[in-house]
Amino acid sequence: MKENQREELLKHLAASLQDAKKEGGAILLVGAGISVSAGIPPAQKLMQIAIENFPNYFTEEEQRLAQEDLSQLQYNSIMTKLSNVKRKELFKWFIEGNKDKGIQKAKLNFAHIAIAELLKQGYFSRILTVNFDPLLINACYMVGMYPLPAIYDIGSVDRINPELFNDPCIIYLNGQHVGQVQRNTTNQLTQHDPILQKVVHSTGCTKTWIVAGYSGENDPLMTALKELRPYSNWLYWLEYNDQILQNESHQFLETDEECKVIYACDADETFMEITENLKCSLDFIEKPYKELEMYLKEINFNSATYSKGRIYKILIGKYIDILSNDENIKKLQDIKKTEIILNNTMGFMAQFVLDDDLTIEALDEGIAFLKTQYSENQIIDILEAFCMGLCKKFEILKDTNTLKEEIAFALSEAQLHKTKSATLHAQIIRLHSIVGEFDSAITELTLFPVSEALERKPFFLNNNEMRQLSVFSQFKSWYSSTFNEIYPH
Repeated sequence: MKENQREELLKHLAASLQDAKKEGGAILLVGAGISVSAGIPPAQKLMQIAIENFPNYFTEEEQRLAQEDLSQLQYNSIMTKLSNVKRKELFKWFIEGNKDKGIQKAKLNFAHIAIAELLKQGYFSRILTVNFDPLLINACYMVGMYPLPAIYDIGSVDRINPELFNDPCIIYLNGQHVGQVQRNTTNQLTQHDPILQKVVHSTGCTKTWIVAGYSGENDPLMTALKELRPYSNWLYWLEYNDQILQNESHQFLETDEECKVIYACDADETFMEITENLKCSLDFIEKPYKELEMYLKEINFNSATYSKGRIYKILIGKYIDILSNDENIKKLQDIKKTEIILNNTMGFMAQFVLDDDLTIEALDEGIAFLKTQYSENQIIDILEAFCMGLCKKFEILKDTNTLKEEIAFALSEAQLHKTKSATLHAQIIRLHSIVGEFDSAITELTLFPVSEALERKPFFLNNNEMRQLSVFSQFKSWYSSTFNEIYPH
């Protein structure tokens, strides 16, 4: 899928969420993929860890495949070999951390944060999860969702009344890690199938559905999704890979016109893009005073002694005044703007250095952006990237006629900041060489700090512009005195 197709589909999804919000909210089904960057391993990695840590429960063949070819093993079958106690212990290592095994406690990622914010703002009404971890609940707390959504653990029940689900809610379809049961063996999932069918069918096909981080492999839940068709308000399948599983149970995703598969969907990146398309800000970061305003609204300060309650109320009011002050907000917005510019700058810089197939059009777009941003913000990092872009363009065109004006601008600005950045100073030497100003290049070379040069020896040894300068005796003399060796070329 081309990048522009992906962007268009995500905009289509955002439009559906805007409509869904007016109609009570969309349905989100999530799987293990949304928690991988939080520190919880995906199914295949979890199988390997289970076999390595509890080898006595597995055959020699399973132990061999765990090292050589995990794709030959099935998650549900592997988990069947472990008792409920062992499986629970395994999940606990990653959810709560385990110092003895060097495993850090799972942390919230931005998929969790963005999903929680979308739930809080009414874009989702119900989240169905096959995961056992509490990270979505924690994220709801983190974004200041009050009251918290209703939490339903249906992993240990044998019957339900779906009409009693109270939205907004999070439904743990197969149990929680702190619950009585965690269903992840083939037999457990098969026994649980009628409950899953009931949940899915009661949720209905008239809602907008979004599925993320879920493969649907060897899972009865996939059958329930298939049988719910047709989806009269769209089903969006956010696929991490470049194709869905080629199973019969998944074929409808590509054949039904009501289903839209969006490929290359990293969970963190995709849900942040969705919030941006919806202009759904993460208020707990961007507008922290909003949560404090909620405290004033929801806490009965009279329940404390009069003096303490009054003091706390006044303090919170003062915090709100500080955080919502226009001058302070502008400072924070300026910081955000600068960081966005620098992030884009680093992206262009990486392109200039690493992309051997960069087109002239893309290069010119990057150069123009960087020049504009530098003129407005005077940030050295932007100037460094701008100079790198000009050098990259010369590498492609081998012609300075179209570059002279830009290089003159770059050199005049870089001269003002070269003592603050060795990277920028190195680009000055390159640009002088590119336009044939070899005397100026040699002069700058002799002014280059020795300590910085020692850290950049490969650059002075292999860079094309440095090789051009190597015909001059001054360059060879500088090289010998700096690196204590004769220039080899």
